[in-house]
Amino acid sequence: DRRKVLIFSYYADTVDWIVDFLEEMSETDPRLAAYRGRIASLSGSGSGMAVAGAGRHPGYVFCVQVGDWTQPLFRFVEPADGEGGDGGDRSGTGEPLVIAGTLACLDRARPPDGFSTPRVLDDDTYRGAFDAWEVARTDVVKRWNFLADKANLEPKVPPALRRAAEILRSHPPVALTQDAVDRTIDAICAPYPERIIRTFRAAMVSTEDPAEQAARVLGVVRSLGLEPYTPPQPLPEITPEDVHLVCWLALVPLSDDPMSVSGR
Repeated sequence: DRRKVLIFSYYADTVDWIVDFLEEMSETDPRLAAYRGRIASLSGSGSGMAVAGAGRHPGYVFCVQVGDWTQPLFRFVEPADGEGGDGGDRSGTGEPLVIAGTLACLDRARPPDGFSTPRVLDDDTYRGAFDAWEVARTDVVKRWNFLADKANLEPKVPPALRRAAEILRSHPPVALTQDAVDRTIDAICAPYPERIIRTFRAAMVSTEDPAEQAARVLGVVRSLGLEPYTPPQPLPEITPEDVHLVCWLALVPLSDDPMSVSGR
């Protein structure tokens, strides 16, 4: 039994009301028991465009708003083989490929031929948007809640910097107060790029005297103007209900059949 209820509207409030009503009815009315857990919804304006050529893959681009967060998020979902289109399995996992980079998503949504790009949205692609949206929404929640966990935001301090901090802690320069030592160590223990890590490493290997190493580590901190690292504030935790679809675009492989070009 593959029955499913699909709900689409441009108005999110309308969809939410209908979904809540149908879910309640399916739970309480035995005649609708077959539809329990099989109600899928999609809101926001959607369309499709034809894509062809190297580097162009079928899939869906979604523009998303999370709660009252003002900055939009984007997701590109390329179905795995057998889920619509001929996307294949570029993820290498048997699962749909999900891309979260804003510029990468917008590049895929850019019409390759400008206003001359054919507008296409066949019925199979349209139905596939529901499953793709669930994939995109799940990914948004997962990545967002990763950043909602403070433990995930703690800096990953490379071994060379941990060693530099320990040298300074064990052999602080005489003229340095304890507060200054602590502040300098906080400045060292941060996720710096390799260029800065190499500078600290060179300062430590330039002498075997620990006190001189500490002085040179301090010199690196001062010469680079490094300040204590402040990790970003955790995001508020969200649920799928906090993820709202603004609009979506289907990328449809260009067909050789001119009669296949149609729009919604």
